[in-house]
Amino acid sequence: RDVSITLNGMHPEDVTTVTTIQDYMIDGSIEELIINPDGLIVGAELLHKLALSIGENVTVATTTGELKTFKIVGVFRTGRASYDEQQVFADLKRVQALLDRPNRANSVIVKMDDPNAALSLASQIEAEYGYKSVSWQESSEDILSTFVVRNIIMYTVVSAVLIVAAFGIYNVISTVVL
Repeated sequence: RDVSITLNGMHPEDVTTVTTIQDYMIDGSIEELIINPDGLIVGAELLHKLALSIGENVTVATTTGELKTFKIVGVFRTGRASYDEQQVFADLKRVQALLDRPNRANSVIVKMDDPNAALSLASQIEAEYGYKSVSWQESSEDILSTFVVRNIIMYTVVSAVLIVAAFGIYNVISTVVL
């Protein structure tokens, strides 16, 4: 069965310092990629969709027709179905060889101590290096706007409940005084 995926190349030794994917591992580990460079770490939704299990081999085909067989050595579940269904991680050198793009990277992920500074760092990278840089705020703009709407609704409902309660208390006090 053919499924479209996003194949992410990474240095397994450096993953723990750059991303949090190791926190979402439910089977296998990132270290398995060090032991087996032809390994893949896949999302639980993709594994379920393809009816595969850890330890099985899968063939990855590129748009240019290149084929390579990988072994599933790890499974992660982030809770975001679209991410778990499309993202696959493998050793960077193997991905570059498969895509015939040695010593090239399509994207670079930067982990920061202060996530709120991502927007300014992204614009600084664009200005300094000329490459397109997207902060997590820009890439998650739809989710952030949903949170704003949710907060407005929540505060409106809480305010209405407090106003009704205040009138109720006022009514009881004014009746007792009269």
